[in-house]
Amino acid sequence: MKLATIVNAAIASRAQHGIPGPTSDASMVSHYSDISNRASAGDISSCREFADGEFIPWATVARDWVTGGGRPEDCAAALIVASGETSCTTEGCASVKSGIWQVTSPDMPAPSGCADGDTNACCTVDFVRNHFATQNMSKTTSTSFQVACLGEFNKGNGWAGDPANEKATLPPSNPVPRGDVVPDVVPADHSGGGLGGTQSNWIGPFCHQGGTSCEWNDPYCKSKPQAGQTGDNWGGGSLWRGSGDGDQIYPFPYYYYARFVESHGDGKGMTGDMHCHTMPISGEVGTCGGVPSKNIPDCAQPESGKAPSGETQKCLDSITDYALQIANGICASAFSTSDVAV
Repeated sequence: MKLATIVNAAIASRAQHGIPGPTSDASMVSHYSDISNRASAGDISSCREFADGEFIPWATVARDWVTGGGRPEDCAAALIVASGETSCTTEGCASVKSGIWQVTSPDMPAPSGCADGDTNACCTVDFVRNHFATQNMSKTTSTSFQVACLGEFNKGNGWAGDPANEKATLPPSNPVPRGDVVPDVVPADHSGGGLGGTQSNWIGPFCHQGGTSCEWNDPYCKSKPQAGQTGDNWGGGSLWRGSGDGDQIYPFPYYYYARFVESHGDGKGMTGDMHCHTMPISGEVGTCGGVPSKNIPDCAQPESGKAPSGETQKCLDSITDYALQIANGICASAFSTSDVAV
């Protein structure tokens, strides 16, 4: 099946606002938990390396996402998250040594053998996948205690479950449902104070609040959520001005959608008919979502810990919808000209 067919099917199945996470797409978990579909060193070497600071065209980002082991269905999510992690314009995203998806925390080795900090975007995808769901590729190295979005969550049973214990009375561990560790909505102790439980914790397979992942045979590891305002996997929006700790325009996930809309603008605050300028101006947080030609104002800032008002939510959704329209167009175009089949 052509990649363009897969991408177009994904576009057609999207929720009305935003990109849903694994609860809405069980195949997301099975794909990213499967080591057999990780990119090989040969796959990754086919991708161009962009020097630090050089811009990677959007279509190349889309194709590299898939070549590096990402699902084509998650192309739009990958573009949108990249826009909040590095500097992007209509031309594309700036290459940086920590990768355009900013996998900057300590990582397990990539199965492909990529060096951490490589400026080949396909290599970065291999590290991103470690943060989705890391598989143990070594008999001597445990991947327990790795922070992840989708993969293996268990509660160890200690000495009573230790295989070395001749009198063990319990299995090494008991499985913990993903949603008990990495939930569907942003928890109250994270960016936005939870906005009354209305924020999705996901942009496709990218999670905001992740959790400690534990292997099934590790009797001493207990999976647990990341805690605290800055304890995030993809943390855009953690330093939202409304929570008093920074100057980012919106909490997660709206931060990323607004940044993506702005990245496709004219550099003067307009993307098509929508006003969107996310960076602080004279010490004040940026504004986004207005349509000046129709006298529609920018979105009011939500209040930390409270669900946005109807009008504010409608405005935030308009930013999300516009971002998805642009991202889906890039993905469909990138793969319609590709002869790659899956």
